[in-house]
Amino acid sequence: MKLSTSLHKKIVTAYNEAEELHTSLTQLTDEEIIEVKDALIRRTQKIMTALDKYVSIDDLVNLPNM
Repeated sequence: MKLSTSLHKKIVTAYNEAEELHTSLTQLTDEEIIEVKDALIRRTQKIMTALDKYVSIDDLVNLPNM
């Protein structure tokens, strides 16, 4: 699938942030997660910002079961 360069960059950004978030949540202790909470929140904000243009409220309301 051929994506526009802008869309591809945003997807790569979101994926990288999600991968880092996943790694943090699986490898850090509960105490460490609390210590880095603000950084984890910033990661989720970067993911949502990268994808915001491509997701509507209708998309979120009508999520398919995965």
